[in-house]
Amino acid sequence: MGARQDWWDTSLLPEIFVPGRLQPTGQPFLSNAAVGRNDAPISWNAGVLYKLTPAVSPFFGVARSHLVNFSSEATQNGLAAPESALQYEGGVKANAFDDRLTVTAAGFAVTRNNVFALVGDVPVFNAQRTYGGEIDVDARPTPRWRITANATLQHATLTANPSNPAATGNWSQGVPATMAHLWTSYDFAVAGVEGFRIGAGLNYRDKMYGNLLNTTAIPSYVTADADISYTQGRWTVTVGAKNLSDTTYYVAANGVGAFVGDPFTVFGSVRFNLGG
Repeated sequence: MGARQDWWDTSLLPEIFVPGRLQPTGQPFLSNAAVGRNDAPISWNAGVLYKLTPAVSPFFGVARSHLVNFSSEATQNGLAAPESALQYEGGVKANAFDDRLTVTAAGFAVTRNNVFALVGDVPVFNAQRTYGGEIDVDARPTPRWRITANATLQHATLTANPSNPAATGNWSQGVPATMAHLWTSYDFAVAGVEGFRIGAGLNYRDKMYGNLLNTTAIPSYVTADADISYTQGRWTVTVGAKNLSDTTYYVAANGVGAFVGDPFTVFGSVRFNLGG
């Protein structure tokens, strides 16, 4: 069980006056006139897991969360009440072959209220419901070879949209129907020196709608990543590459546009583990 108290003091100082653009209270935004709000939501979570057998453990959890709504780029509704969400999740975790295979499967249902969305440059707020399932697999075919994979299938709909009731029942903006990830790694030695690891994997995400009427969307994509690392004691050095095929893809829909994902990228890192 857990709980968190947030205190949000949010303020906005408009630099220009835009006729006809109002605060949630109905008052106009005036240039150089600060507006603000204070919120103190409590988020909480509770969960339980029961080990039926040494290899099978069902679990269930529920959580209430909040997200501050703020847009300094909006000329209307720049300050609004926080978003709230309630999530239920239940599933089972199972191990097999002396823990060389672990599978976790779960179903979930989430309701969200006062969700921020853009229509042009005007924020609107709606309610959504999402339900679906996910599965995670962690397999070790050999002591040196590891495979991890996960997939999520979900269905998201607008349950209320006061600014445009015709959109009620449509697919929620910015929510893909399917996501999946696959990664495999192999540990090996070079000239008798252990500590080397090579890995590669694929990422998939389904299309996402860019507006509440579902008339625009960003396409699905698949990207591939790879890296190689060397660990000696507490030190790990890694060199890798993201988006190996230099695929053009979009990570988020923004009402009338989209944010482009990273192109082919080479990276390096050095990590020191402070633990024992």
